[in-house]
Amino acid sequence: MEFQLVEIIKLHPEYHHLILDFVEYFPEHDWIANPVQLSRYLPGEYYHWHQDVISGRSSQRAYTLTITLQPAEGAHIEIEDTVYDLNAGEGIVFPSDLQHRATPPTSGTRYALTVWAMRRVTG
Repeated sequence: MEFQLVEIIKLHPEYHHLILDFVEYFPEHDWIANPVQLSRYLPGEYYHWHQDVISGRSSQRAYTLTITLQPAEGAHIEIEDTVYDLNAGEGIVFPSDLQHRATPPTSGTRYALTVWAMRRVTG
């Protein structure tokens, strides 16, 4: 499978298959970060523009997978100059060094699950 800059994928109805799907989708990674991150966004809560890469560690985040578990009005994922409005059960995979943010819900509560494919830092 050829990797595009950003991929939107539809997840299995049962979320316990999530990690296995991610491993098969990106076989060149070394391992999956554990634990995963579960985020709750209430109206007004958001993540500013950032990258998921953290330097100075024995591993580096290579790819980010974020899944909308429960959407909310106004809550979107923005990756560089593109806005993604994900429905429940939809996820997006992108290189962890891309600038991205999560916008705040205008009403309701958004839940998201995030997991990272990791690479070991050598030398």
